[in-house]
Amino acid sequence: MVRVLDYYTRTAFEIRSSLLGAQDALSGGGRYDLLVEELGGDPTPAVGFAAGMERTLLVMEAVGKSDYGEKPLDIFIIAESDTERTQALIVAKRLREAGKLVDLDYLGRSQKAQMKEAARQNARFALFVFADDIPTDKFQLKDLTSGDQQKLSVDEILRLIA
Repeated sequence: MVRVLDYYTRTAFEIRSSLLGAQDALSGGGRYDLLVEELGGDPTPAVGFAAGMERTLLVMEAVGKSDYGEKPLDIFIIAESDTERTQALIVAKRLREAGKLVDLDYLGRSQKAQMKEAARQNARFALFVFADDIPTDKFQLKDLTSGDQQKLSVDEILRLIA
């Protein structure tokens, strides 16, 4: 293993692939327990690593796993207030557990900006979480291709987009 060992302590590792030839390291790292202290800080246990993305992609292509492109989003959840965002996180978790690709806004942007983000991510549906709908557990689901919109529970949404 050819790593700059002067800053590692106890444990170092390297992940290599025989598919790359002479430059075969994909990733490497280890314990850096003395690094912060050597830079003037307090003794701090630490670990770190680095990975070569280009090399990893080359190996994926070599083994026939090159279908790593971004998949279109099933649902983008739109919520504006703190209460709506909290419920959106709960709904997102339920949808993800059912295998759906889901995203939502984490920046507190306007509904219009969130719709633009849904379009940018090529989402099939937008799910609107409004405070008034939270007690009923039914939310507005909009098909972003047809524009059709209906109020559904999470279970009904999962059946619809199965």
